[in-house]
Amino acid sequence: MLLAALLMPHGEFRYYAEEPLSGLASASGVAFDFRCEDPGAVDRCICYFRSGKGWYLVPFVATEKGVSSVRVLKKDVLRTEGAVSGWDKVDLVRISCWRFADGRPGRMEVSNLRPVADEDVSEETFAPVAALPPKVGEIRAMCCHSPWGLGDRGWDETVRLLKERGITDLWANLCRAGLAYYRSGVLPVSPDVATRGDQFEACRAACRKYGMRMHVWKVMWRVEKPHRTEEFFEACRAAGRFQTHATITNKWWLCPADPVNRKAEIDSFVELARKGPDGILLDYIRYPGEGWCTCDRCRGRSRVETISSLVGEVSAAVRAAAPGVSITATVFRDPLDAYDSVGQRWADWCAAGWVDFISPMDYIEDPRVFALRVETQRRFAGKAKILPLIGPTLWKDRAKASARMTEEILATRRLGCDGFGLFDCNADMIRILDGK
Repeated sequence: MLLAALLMPHGEFRYYAEEPLSGLASASGVAFDFRCEDPGAVDRCICYFRSGKGWYLVPFVATEKGVSSVRVLKKDVLRTEGAVSGWDKVDLVRISCWRFADGRPGRMEVSNLRPVADEDVSEETFAPVAALPPKVGEIRAMCCHSPWGLGDRGWDETVRLLKERGITDLWANLCRAGLAYYRSGVLPVSPDVATRGDQFEACRAACRKYGMRMHVWKVMWRVEKPHRTEEFFEACRAAGRFQTHATITNKWWLCPADPVNRKAEIDSFVELARKGPDGILLDYIRYPGEGWCTCDRCRGRSRVETISSLVGEVSAAVRAAAPGVSITATVFRDPLDAYDSVGQRWADWCAAGWVDFISPMDYIEDPRVFALRVETQRRFAGKAKILPLIGPTLWKDRAKASARMTEEILATRRLGCDGFGLFDCNADMIRILDGK
């Protein structure tokens, strides 16, 4: 048991203390008391559990000045580093904190470190979402991937159903890099528009009718079936506009360093903004993953700069063309990992004022882990408004989806967020909103 230890500086921004600890085979995690003079100066906190030649990483939040009680549980492991040998082989705990560049957290101390037995971890209980009263001024956005609305019901009925359930904003996926479901002079137009109508006009009419804000959600770069015309796809392939990878050949993403692709993205957003939605939403504003792209345009070029500069260019063009249209970006939930893995340094976009709203994709089923994530994201969002994206239709335990969604919504309020987004608009989501 660690009675008391100061977290000592290691490098410019990191502080940590560590202690040998065994006997975790039958434990759910550890508990300890954490003292910090200025928690507002602390960027993030992680508890490392050494096992073999690797580590289990579990984030935690300590927001109280003075002493706070912390529990770090095995079930909340964020990721591993190196080759771990199993939870029962944990032999050392390291508690690390990073300060902000201008932060001065003062004295940080850990004491009373101890294992937490399984029987000490009780199952949480939640209120149903139907019992959650609305909050004045809160943004409650709904993603709708289908360009036709909920099933085959069309936009009028879709918007009415959402409005009756307290949704304030609709994020409607009406276009992609290779297809528009409305009349466009920039993107290829879906053949279905000729028979089913312009879906921008249908969606906007429904939103105006029921008093809901409309944001057009665009999936960038991806030119994949069925959301493309074959004529456009073949033209892009012939012109060498797709990204390349050393070993992967079946992803059809346009290269963000290609001038033709960049202009098409910018022009499509300007065209949308001039149509008069309340906002636009940038999705997939990133690379597919590590190792992309290996084309001549990208060699020797910063992936982060390639993506960030485009966000800045889209923002400048849209604000010039339609100053009242808001700009939202959905992003990877880990702000530090995102720029290494996909070239997405979204904190810079927030700091520069390029986006009005940032929406990290927090599709996390455990409300406690969700709250830890959002606490970190809120600090990186800067002056942008943050709308954590909750994904109950993706969760495995559908029986608890409504109650857990309620708990996560309450967490966004407790942590000072400006609202939240929900993924995705389908029959399951309606059931969850109804508390069933």
